[in-house]
Amino acid sequence: MPTLLCTGCSSGLGLQALRHLYSHVPSTTSPASPSWRLIIGARDVAATQARLATIVPSQIPKPHVLHLDLESFESVRTFSDQVKLLVEGSGAESTPEPSRARTDAPDRHQGGIQCILLNAGVYTAKFEALSGGWCKEAIVNTFGRSRNGSAGQA
Repeated sequence: MPTLLCTGCSSGLGLQALRHLYSHVPSTTSPASPSWRLIIGARDVAATQARLATIVPSQIPKPHVLHLDLESFESVRTFSDQVKLLVEGSGAESTPEPSRARTDAPDRHQGGIQCILLNAGVYTAKFEALSGGWCKEAIVNTFGRSRNGSAGQA
């Protein structure tokens, strides 16, 4: 099953992008069609699910909304592992458990991640050191995105 992976889609431009996919693109070619899986990374899972409930048509499978805080390397690692399980596994569970990982390689022609929308980002006017002394912008906008970009790769 093809997959659309999104970050930064719980509000603002990212949410508007999803709204567009769900309402303006023909369902036969849209990532919102039942033949597609939508995985969203969000800091506030409950709020994101509530916002999505207003735009996701009832006949469409609900997106997988997983916790993701790009300021935390551990959160990014956990999110990436969960995405891999969803993409390589059946994708039926909304929050995959590590013990349910498949040992065989995914069929890249039937699944994988076909579209990535990495919209999450941050800018602060003042230097704010986080993990390892790196600034917040480097961690959120570069390191976190790099890890997320490889989430669907074995």
